[in-house]
Amino acid sequence: MAFAPGAAPGRPWKWWSKVWPEDARGSLARPATSLVPAASSVDADLKGYFDSIPQDKLLVRVREKVADGRVLALLEKFLKQGVMETGKGWEPTPQGTPQGAVISPLLANIYLDSLDHEMALRGRQMTRYADDFILLCHSETEAQEALAEVRQGVEAAGLILHPEKTRIVNTAAGESSLVPRLAL
Repeated sequence: MAFAPGAAPGRPWKWWSKVWPEDARGSLARPATSLVPAASSVDADLKGYFDSIPQDKLLVRVREKVADGRVLALLEKFLKQGVMETGKGWEPTPQGTPQGAVISPLLANIYLDSLDHEMALRGRQMTRYADDFILLCHSETEAQEALAEVRQGVEAAGLILHPEKTRIVNTAAGESSLVPRLAL
C-alpha cells in the first residue's frame, strides 16, 4: 500500500494532516501524480554537526517552539552540563549537543528547521535528518545551484558542509543505490 507524500506509515492521511500543518508539510503535500524522477541530487553531510551547533542560536530556535520555562531551563542545563574527560574531569561544552544523547537529533532538527523552510521557499526538494540530507534536482546545473544555496544557508547557521561527504550525484545514471528511488 502506498502512502501519501509526507504521511506517516500506518496512519491515514486525514489523521496526519491534522498533526502536520499545511505550511509545515510544504511541497511534501503534493499528490503523488505530480512526482517526477530526479536526474541529479546533492548528497550532503554537515561536518562535526552535533559538536558545532551554536548553543545560543539553538536555544533561541527552541524558544520559538517551546513556551514552558521549566523545559527550557532543563534543556539549557542539559546543553551546558559538560562532559567527563578521562584524566581531566568535567570539561565545559560551550557549543554543540551531546552526541549519542536521545534528544540531540531532535535539537539538531530544530536548529536547521529554518534551512528546511528556506529551501522549500526556493522550490528545492530537500529531505534532511539531523546532519544528513539530499536535494533532488532535475539536472546537474540545478544541483550545482541548489548546492550553492544550501552551502550559503549552512554557513549562515555557523556550520560547514563536509567536503568529502558532500557531492552531486547523477541519479539518472544510477550512481547511488538510494537516491534514484526517490523522486521530486
